[in-house]
Amino acid sequence: MFNSLFRYRNEDKTSPDSITPRTQPRNYEAFCSRVDSFRPGLWNVFEVSPLECARWGWHIIEKDILQCITCQEVVCAALPNLVDRDAHEKFLTLLKDCLVNSHKTACGWRHNPSPKELTQPPSVTTVEQLHNMTNSAHSLAALGSSLPQLDQHTLMSTMKMDSNLINGMFTCSSTNEDAKTSSVLLVLSGWSRGEGAYLRCRICRRIVGLWSVVTRADELTAGEAAASSETEPDLGEHLSSHTQSEEVAEENKNIVKKTTIDNNDDDDDNDRLDSKWSNCLRGKRIIIEQGNKEGFSRQEELDDNNTRKKRQRMSGNDGSDINEAVEGSQEESSLLIIGSSPSSQIKKLEEKRYFHPLEEHRHWCPWVIKIQLENTVMKQGYEMVIDQIKELIYLSNRKDLSSSEKYAKNVEGLRSIRSMLHDLSEA
Repeated sequence: MFNSLFRYRNEDKTSPDSITPRTQPRNYEAFCSRVDSFRPGLWNVFEVSPLECARWGWHIIEKDILQCITCQEVVCAALPNLVDRDAHEKFLTLLKDCLVNSHKTACGWRHNPSPKELTQPPSVTTVEQLHNMTNSAHSLAALGSSLPQLDQHTLMSTMKMDSNLINGMFTCSSTNEDAKTSSVLLVLSGWSRGEGAYLRCRICRRIVGLWSVVTRADELTAGEAAASSETEPDLGEHLSSHTQSEEVAEENKNIVKKTTIDNNDDDDDNDRLDSKWSNCLRGKRIIIEQGNKEGFSRQEELDDNNTRKKRQRMSGNDGSDINEAVEGSQEESSLLIIGSSPSSQIKKLEEKRYFHPLEEHRHWCPWVIKIQLENTVMKQGYEMVIDQIKELIYLSNRKDLSSSEKYAKNVEGLRSIRSMLHDLSEA
């Protein structure tokens, strides 16, 4: 009963013998491609990570619909509402089972999923892996003032980091201290530099453009503008008060002059003023009447054009109604823009936001969720990586271990074993 609800085959069935493409569970690029298919809004099963689906060869084709990239089998992952908890838990258990057993019998994903390591933050247990993290930090530090402006004190406190860890990872002394700290914080919270002006997480595939966040350069510019604005108002107020005092003095002089006019000339002056005002009013009335006539004639012309266009639309001659309708819409839109009315053609620039490294990941990213370690301890992904780096830096600073012959032979033996395992996996 439940299988019929969860699984159905495509119309274009393929025989088990013709399975394409070939199963490649250790192909990192193919794994990332499957994870990329889980775009925002398509996967609503929060109890199952898209990384786990991609690990078993599934990618998403529609909302909550999974498909195997090899055998083309399809699984519906829509779950009942949480109101009915028993039904929800039952179907969730069935979905987890379908991720493994819903492949066709001949499909390689059924018994050979991708390694678990691909769904976890990178393990930093060797000097070589530490160098990889350091190179990522150097690559970010090269951005300089284009790096996001971070709350370094709060982040270092949250991630339980100190200056010794930063100096142990970032040995280059020529780099700005602020850029050095920001780059290490970004790397240890799961971010690396993408192509162009991007930050990206290699696991949850989240990408953030640097133009959308407040950078160190933006913060510096804002600080300089705030400092300059504190000094400018004092000078402006002084100039404005000085100008106002001069205007008041000038008005007082004019009042004194007017009051000294001989009373005998009041009648003549009043007559002249009356004649001037009457002429001005008569001239304004003429201008207003001319403007009204032009406005009325313009309105009548527009009405005639609209009436003519409507008649031509009704007649439908040679598609001219479509062209005129487009022209009319263009005229209306231009009028809207000129008149500063709301228009969909004008987009307001969004304000930049501050970048919070731990909050920008997707909710299922292993960098920010708790992972169970071998000793049954639960730690968040970034905590696990930081603890490994601290231990590695501590061991590398011990001269007695690094200079011993036994230590050197162990390192050489581990490297040869890793090379052999890598060759076997590629075969």
